[in-house]
Amino acid sequence: MLIRKILRRAGRMCPAALWVQRLSLAWACVLLGAALALLLNSLPLSPDTYTANRLAQALMETASAILLVGVIGAVIIEERQL
Repeated sequence: MLIRKILRRAGRMCPAALWVQRLSLAWACVLLGAALALLLNSLPLSPDTYTANRLAQALMETASAILLVGVIGAVIIEERQL
């Protein structure tokens, strides 16, 4: 029941908040794709591929941070519209 309320409310977002959500999701997907490519190229783990592995981990952390900022930004935009 709570999930339905959340999804219904998300479907009625203003266009600016929806744009922020989509943009943050797109950037997170790009960063996760780059992290996956780096991880696949850095196998097997060795001292030579350590920097690529650390960069991939940083990209994964950054993707979650971008999603969080996107949600907060969309909420702020929504509240300003009301």
